[in-house]
Amino acid sequence: MDNEKLKNLAQKVLSLVPNPPATFGSVMAILMIISIILTLIRVVQECRQSKLKLFRNKEEKCSFMMTEIKTFSLERSWFTRRTIKKLLKKELSPLEYQEYGVFLMNAILECGVNLSTEETLILMEAAHV
Repeated sequence: MDNEKLKNLAQKVLSLVPNPPATFGSVMAILMIISIILTLIRVVQECRQSKLKLFRNKEEKCSFMMTEIKTFSLERSWFTRRTIKKLLKKELSPLEYQEYGVFLMNAILECGVNLSTEETLILMEAAHV
């Protein structure tokens, strides 16, 4: 697992939040975003578990997961938004959630749309998918 690349992905998410507080650049904020992203990867994996079993190698699984993540990110269905909001509420204080929750959710979804194959592979390895 490449910790630096996970950190870069978290910083990419945080960079999409308009007017972030100074605490969003901290190590704790980066760890929080990494935790949320990896949990979301696990949710997608659990939802698509039967299809993932059909793939034999890592490249096929990575391609499938990248397609699923991009689909979820583009559709922005109520389930996707609810899941992200639930995770954000667990990680943020009520005041931070009220002020930045929607921005963080949109930033996570935006990064999901633009996720590269390499980033997907790193996330899958980190989430042990």
